Amino acid sequence: MALTSGVPDPIRRGPAGPGAFGYPVAPGEKIWRGGVVAVNASGQLVRVQTAGAVQIVGLASRDYDNSANASASTDLVVAEKGIYRLPVTGGDASHINVTVYASDDNTLTITQSGSLLTAGTIAGIENANTYVKLIGS
Repeated sequence: MALTSGVPDPIRRGPAGPGAFGYPVAPGEKIWRGGVVAVNASGQLVRVQTAGAVQIVGLASRDYDNSANASASTDLVVAEKGIYRLPVTGGDASHINVTVYASDDNTLTITQSGSLLTAGTIAGIENANTYVKLIGS
């Protein structure tokens, strides 16, 4: 339905900004700060390479070790979205705006193979560093 009056501020203002959300860490999982992370079907944070990862949600804001637990963490780890310097195998200036895929929490590639999750797009190259705009950013 179209608006007929103004609405309260629609921007979500989470603990790390409007594009960051906190997730419980899945049982048996160990998350590393700065790693690309995904969620499983239960909405729990997992490493990209973990079986059952269904959608990339950002970069982990901190380390969290839930590897010894049989249940999801009660603490939340924030998955931050934005543009980050990340290693992209085969990526160069000719690949700006090209989709990249994640094979693990620190390996992105421009080649889709198997069931690799879409991580985002190459935003730019600066001083030989590749910057990736993560999905949903």
